[in-house]
Parts: sequence; structure tokens; C-alpha cells
Amino acid sequence: MEVRSLAEQLGNPLAVEHWLRENWVVIPDPEEAEYIQQPGWLLRFSRQCGALGGDCDDAATLAASLLVSISWPCRFVAIRLPHEEEFSHVFLRCSIGWKDLDIDPIVPYELLPIHGVAERMELHV
Repeated sequence: MEVRSLAEQLGNPLAVEHWLRENWVVIPDPEEAEYIQQPGWLLRFSRQCGALGGDCDDAATLAASLLVSISWPCRFVAIRLPHEEEFSHVFLRCSIGWKDLDIDPIVPYELLPIHGVAERMELHV
């Protein structure tokens, strides 16, 4: 319920991206574990504690949940840098008209879009 209500308030991918950039605090997972926080839980925690955050997969999952709840197609993009064995970053991509928008509150604006530096895998939501 919280996810859809917020998504309807925001209304589009540009607003979701701006809202995440304004509110997201990067909180990495511990080295030995990979946690993915449920979007509804993130929003409830944010309302109760005044903090919204997690790592890249948490941000991408929340963004996808917001957009899918208002029927906006999007896809997860995972990247792996040339010297790494595992995928090291994930973000959300959606199309606005003919242009792709990367929703990623972790990477600074000036480094987006992430092109040519990594192997990429996309998964449509």
C-alpha cells in the first residue's frame, strides 16, 4: 500500500529518480552477506526513523516497485567491471519516450550513464 501511494504521488521515473537522490543514504551490506530489503519495509522504516537507505540493489528494487506499481516498464541492469568476477553494481533503467533514464542514487550524476566500462546484463521487470 505504501509503495503504490508514494508511486502515485511521484507519478513518473524522473520524479522517482529525483526523490531517491534527495533521500537515499548509502548503507552497504556486510562483507559476508547480501541483503535485499523489501520496498514496503524500507518505506515504513523511513517513516518511523527518518532514514531511507541501503545499497544499490535495495535502491533498484524500491525504484522498480514504485514504477511497476504505476505500470511503468523498467529493467534491472547489473554491471561487472573488467577485473571483477562477480557483478558489482545494479541499477534501474526505464524508457521515457526514446530516451533511457538510469535511476541510481548511488552513482553521481556526472558518471551516468554507465557505458563502456563494464559488462552489462539487463533483466526486464
